[in-house]
Amino acid sequence: MLSSQAGSARKIGCKLVGYSSMLMPLVATGTQVGVVGVLIIGGILISQEVLSPPELTAFFLYLIYVITPLVTVVSSMGELKEAGVSKQRLVELHQGLPNPILYPGLTISVSSTPVACSA
Repeated sequence: MLSSQAGSARKIGCKLVGYSSMLMPLVATGTQVGVVGVLIIGGILISQEVLSPPELTAFFLYLIYVITPLVTVVSSMGELKEAGVSKQRLVELHQGLPNPILYPGLTISVSSTPVACSA
């Protein structure tokens, strides 16, 4: 039973790492492409005297103020998924503990010895 739970936890962890490793580079690339695109198009419009430098600066700052919260929300989605998986695992562990009402006098102790993790 424990080995199947460990296997399922490992699978969930691998999925989470996979989602995060795909999501964050896409968000970073999209942000950089958007910023560079605005600067290139703004430079072209300034050279054609359609746009003034202060207008480009104002639009660029507006773009940054809009993109920053979006990046924060997208990066938080991965953390929320991780929190959900952690909560699910804690619920599973709690359900596996013996009921103290059925076992009076039962004490459960947790070791304070650090556990080393290796790859």
